[in-house]
Amino acid sequence: MKKQKPLIKQYFELKEKHKDYILMFQVGVFYQMYYYDAQVVSELLGLQLRKRAIGDHRFIPMCGVPESSLLQSAQKIADCGYQVAIGKQMQGEWNEERIVKRVITQYIKTEKEPHCIAKQWEQYLSQYQCEQGEEQKRKPNAKGNKQGQMEIIKKELMQMDLGTTTPIQALTILYRWKKECGECDDRV
Repeated sequence: MKKQKPLIKQYFELKEKHKDYILMFQVGVFYQMYYYDAQVVSELLGLQLRKRAIGDHRFIPMCGVPESSLLQSAQKIADCGYQVAIGKQMQGEWNEERIVKRVITQYIKTEKEPHCIAKQWEQYLSQYQCEQGEEQKRKPNAKGNKQGQMEIIKKELMQMDLGTTTPIQALTILYRWKKECGECDDRV
């Protein structure tokens, strides 16, 4: 593989130690999965498989869940026979590349015979080639992109667990809604 961005390098460092686990990797208020894990989780949870730009016009598969539905999503994955490792951001702790440090803070074990995915992970990586393409800048006023962002935010709102969501998490999502919606106050 080519030189990796520091965030993806950090992801690989954690994943290398937890190959038999689906790694839910915190990035802001989302927990993201990449590569093979993203493909598995997108199918299990019915999430849209997206692409994450990693530089040099290269993209990798990605999916994610908002922090507000992390434990619920992790449990659904475990209920399907997978073990889950949660890689949490450690606020105020930075590595040598000025990336927020992440550590595994929780394991969600399955009650079933666990799927051993280390072999599939290794096979996937040995055959994987980053998708080439032109990196696209977001155009906030482009109707198609705006509609797509609105759908993502709607899904986050529907998945929000009011029992565990903090007011700040809810306000963050609502702020993004307002920002994407622009002048359409009647929709908020």
